[in-house]
Amino acid sequence: MQSFPNSIRTLLSSIFALSGSSFVQGQSFASLSPGSLPGYDVADAFQSGRDSILEGFRFGLSLNSLYNSNIALNQNGGDDALIVSTGASFSYATLAGPDAPFSASFSYAPTYQQFYSDRDLPGAFAQNASASLNYAGPVFSVSLQGGLTSGGRQNQLAGDFVDSTAINFGGAINWNYSPKTSVGLTAGYSFNEFDGVGLGGNENRSLGVTASWQATPLFRVGPYLNFTSTTTDNAGNLDAIGVGLNFTYELTGKTSLSGAVGIQDQSFDNGGGANTFVGSLNANWTPTDLYTVTAGLTTSTLANPGVLNQITNNYSLNLGISRGLGVGSLSFGTSVIFSQNEATDLADAIQNDRQFVNFRLSYGRPIFADRVNLSSSIGYQKGFG
Repeated sequence: MQSFPNSIRTLLSSIFALSGSSFVQGQSFASLSPGSLPGYDVADAFQSGRDSILEGFRFGLSLNSLYNSNIALNQNGGDDALIVSTGASFSYATLAGPDAPFSASFSYAPTYQQFYSDRDLPGAFAQNASASLNYAGPVFSVSLQGGLTSGGRQNQLAGDFVDSTAINFGGAINWNYSPKTSVGLTAGYSFNEFDGVGLGGNENRSLGVTASWQATPLFRVGPYLNFTSTTTDNAGNLDAIGVGLNFTYELTGKTSLSGAVGIQDQSFDNGGGANTFVGSLNANWTPTDLYTVTAGLTTSTLANPGVLNQITNNYSLNLGISRGLGVGSLSFGTSVIFSQNEATDLADAIQNDRQFVNFRLSYGRPIFADRVNLSSSIGYQKGFG
């Protein structure tokens, strides 16, 4: 099976980063965690897991608890809550092979959240669904993806715990020009809305072009160019153009680095905007067959889709450690996000800066020939501002 080069996967991830999904993935400029995107949900701590890809049906059961010591993002703290979530998951996947270039996958995970808080928050239903269709040929590769995420989460713009819904679609085409060079095109659309806070919603459209060159057997580099257009209910329209370089470097068979550096130009439809530097650095280390360590550092600047003429600078650090236990695995993850708001030359006022800290310890084990996965986790989350 042929896979997309890292630059293609990275740029494709930018489409779905705008969807507001609650999962934190490996960081890069074009693949920002939802927690670092202004106006989107603050994600839980990064979790480094070991989840094999199997063909056919898979099921899962989960029990998770999260203590949030400042669920309403008050400047003076307080208003804590214990969130207990019980959920199930269902997925189906087909894998590509020498005689079968097509592959597909589908997953659905409903969750019920129970809140124990002085605010007397009612229980809530959350869900996450995703689907993909892929073709891996000798010269061209095509990928189509879509997803739906809904439920209650802490939100930066609302400054509170709110219900949000996100829908996204996207696709990518990759052309293997030569054994060392490839060119790709990506496109995507996402829609986000927030309930009960007067925040309105937003639509995001993206288009990107990237190239990748295998400079050495260990080093791959290439440029990217992407365009994003956002339409919001409260803050008008804003456009962003980004240009830069993606790279990956395999230090050893157990260690790899990847990252990006670039410049992003953002402009509101009434004339405000900013030109900013963006970048990221990610590391993956597998010292033994039992341990996996991942880390990511990202800086980004995005026009705030909820406040007119406000720019939000996000700095995020993620660390994940996973230990295989023969049957199952134990994982620890932590993430820190600094969100700094600043006004453009046309802004009248700005929001307070915010910081977020997350910790999570999780355990999972497969049963019934890896067809059913049982998982449980405990976590801590706090936001300031």
